[in-house]
Amino acid sequence: MFLKNFLFSAIVTCSLLSAGCRSNTANNADTTSDSIPPPTFDTTDHSTDGLSADTYEGAMYAMMKKMKAAQMTGDFDVDFAKLMIEHSQGAIKLSDIELNTGKNDELREVARKIVDGRPDEVSQLQNFVQTYQGSGKKHGAGELQRSMSDMEHRLEGLTTTAYPDKDFVLVMRMHNDGAIDMAKKELANGMSDTLKKMAQKIVDESIREIRELEKFKK
Repeated sequence: MFLKNFLFSAIVTCSLLSAGCRSNTANNADTTSDSIPPPTFDTTDHSTDGLSADTYEGAMYAMMKKMKAAQMTGDFDVDFAKLMIEHSQGAIKLSDIELNTGKNDELREVARKIVDGRPDEVSQLQNFVQTYQGSGKKHGAGELQRSMSDMEHRLEGLTTTAYPDKDFVLVMRMHNDGAIDMAKKELANGMSDTLKKMAQKIVDESIREIRELEKFKK
């Protein structure tokens, strides 16, 4: 009888201890869960925070912001033209900064050529957007968005210096690489012969500018 009572007491004790352990484990799990807040995502665009539009970096971020805000139609030709308008205006702004702050006369001449030449390109692109009768077909989906994503990624890794001329070479190389990438996608996906001719001209001129700028890279 004593043995039975002993065994019964032992079983009850073990059950209570086991329940207590489970309760403590659950409480600890709840506490741990409560202590870790759910993930939050900052959707604010901080890309231009603290950056003046009169700096190379600030001008690039301002350009990217306008490109991302452009209303896409799904027609590759129209969308390319809209993005390239903002991109070309960005080149004008970068060149204005070089003209205002740069010291190298040869680089300033490169900038002057860009300021003189890009407005005509912008005007042609604007005219295209206003007059082009699209095909109504959706083609090249996501290609231009990938170009913008690549440009933004490279921009995030940009490190400028205190030397305007050096920074102009660095930033314009990055800018022209983006132009070549988008223009080549227009050549591959576009349906307008007129715009594809403009895209080829953008590729040729961007490559020429890169070669000219490379002479000043040290």
